[in-house]
Amino acid sequence: MEGMAGHVARFSQSNWMQEVLGLFALLLVGIMLMSEGGSLAHLVFFGYETDAMSKAMFCFVQVTLVLADVVQGHCQRRIMAEAAAHSARPPAAAQ
Repeated sequence: MEGMAGHVARFSQSNWMQEVLGLFALLLVGIMLMSEGGSLAHLVFFGYETDAMSKAMFCFVQVTLVLADVVQGHCQRRIMAEAAAHSARPPAAAQ
């Protein structure tokens, strides 16, 4: 892990959207672990028992996060390319 820390730090500094996606994934993992621990400990909050988060739900949310990031990245690249093409055009000659 220590050997990869520098590579991961450089990647996250240059790709801040990937860093945000990773933080959301870690938040989701934390919620899943807390719900599973609460279920095993039979914790009750406000009169309701805690149930473990379904692994299928966890995978669905992770896939949705990644797909949303891919679609957003594609749209952002297309918009930036259109803006660059528009700004590269010479202005129309006055008649």
